[in-house]
Amino acid sequence: MEKKINILEVNNVDLPGRRFNGYDLVNSIKDENININQTVIFKQSKNDKVKQILLNYEQMQMLEKLENFEKQELSVHSNLSITSPALLKTKEYEEADIIHFHMFHNTKLSLISLLQMCSEKRVVMSFHDPWSITGRCVHFGECTKWQTGCVDCKNLDTLFQFKEDNCNEMWKLKKMIYEKINPDIVVSSKYMYNLVKQSPLTKHFTNVHIIPLGVDLKFFNNQIQKTEARKKFNIPETDIVLFLRAQKALKGTEYVLETLKKLHTDRKITILTCDEKDRFAEIKDRYNVIDFGQMNNKDLLYAYNACDIFLMPSTGETFGMMAIEAMACSKPVIIFNNTALPDVTFAPECGVLVENKNSDKLMEAIEQLITNEEEREKRGKLGRKLCEEHYSIDKYNRSLINLYKEIKEKRTIEKVMDLTQIESNTKASKQIQNRLNKFTMANFKETSEEYKILKYKNINNIDEKTIYADWNVQKIINEYNNKLYDVIVNKRTHNLFIQIKNAMILLIKDRSRLKNSIQYKFNTIFKKKD
Repeated sequence: MEKKINILEVNNVDLPGRRFNGYDLVNSIKDENININQTVIFKQSKNDKVKQILLNYEQMQMLEKLENFEKQELSVHSNLSITSPALLKTKEYEEADIIHFHMFHNTKLSLISLLQMCSEKRVVMSFHDPWSITGRCVHFGECTKWQTGCVDCKNLDTLFQFKEDNCNEMWKLKKMIYEKINPDIVVSSKYMYNLVKQSPLTKHFTNVHIIPLGVDLKFFNNQIQKTEARKKFNIPETDIVLFLRAQKALKGTEYVLETLKKLHTDRKITILTCDEKDRFAEIKDRYNVIDFGQMNNKDLLYAYNACDIFLMPSTGETFGMMAIEAMACSKPVIIFNNTALPDVTFAPECGVLVENKNSDKLMEAIEQLITNEEEREKRGKLGRKLCEEHYSIDKYNRSLINLYKEIKEKRTIEKVMDLTQIESNTKASKQIQNRLNKFTMANFKETSEEYKILKYKNINNIDEKTIYADWNVQKIINEYNNKLYDVIVNKRTHNLFIQIKNAMILLIKDRSRLKNSIQYKFNTIFKKKD
């Protein structure tokens, strides 16, 4: 009998993004040769096959402290981590044949830990955004510095903020580590595939796979009558409805606003938005603006069916799930001619293509669809047909399973690099030890055993800029991550032992005092909850 392939899907959370972070695979795949589990930091489901990487409050608290220290003091990301050593200690990791990382950076894993993981397991990494090929940012917009080293970054305030410009150092660190590994990379679009192949960091990766994301076509469809859908939002039946995701960053909301200020039509228009509110407050006197806010899947289904046109003029998009959902509901989609959207929506035959950031051209496209119902229906029907051919969730899941089987059969595991052989008594390693001492002193009492284990001795203050793209430095960071995780686990175990010991003494000598102590604990817990 063929041995089962054990797959471990790794992500920061299970239910949000469940269709493409591995969660739905856990339950939906019925293959006797495949066993899939998931590990996450934040577990929201009650699924027994989903395990938390960090197991208690102390570990979660330390995760937050490390993240803040990286942001406020170091201006780096994915270096300090207790998620990596915690993951390596899990039973699920130990038993897995293949590890599939989704959103590696969101899961707070350390880049240096990739060396060990690629030495022990067959590794798959989904690149859902360009973070893996930049020095810091998740979407680089029109910046091209990701191609040359992310030197002199002019925008440090977007997601994963840096106080100091360490973007080039992070870029070099990724390059240093990537050069030692060759994992299987999964991307959802030709756009992301081309970025991976163009990047100096990843162009040597030989196993890059395009697997488009999928939607549940039985759920996302046009079976809800438009009149019924509009009742949910109190939209007049005769209005032309434009639906979009309103968001300050990357979704092109500002260009939609510019467009609507210029738009001239005799038809009454309703602007239906999800996500952020009040992005269109200044045109509420001209249009019926409905800011619904956060939408769940059922809300989205009604919104797609209530609208006539879906607007998605994004300036940063590596796939565009909402565009596909709108197409699945037989709605025409208007997009800018950048990012992944032209290819994903099969523009210009299906998606309506508009010059990037051009509000005049966007206005023309909206006006044409407003006045041409036949064109709206034609593009809507084509969108549904294309979704059935390319974007079903079953097709996506089966493609991943086939990839896992291919990897198990064809990929061998090779030792990547032994960090223990690296010298750690250099000026650069002393500098990072000095920085790590600041974290230790801020979070552990000087008299504690944890402080004694973690603090580096005889390290003078060194004010020079820390070099992170250095094997000596990364060895120190990796060792510190492991020691930090161990002392947290041991501290909790030691404290639990002391509590049990004290309880046993009271049980024998003073049961009344034990009862009072337990009652006090319960009262404290419930007060905290209140």
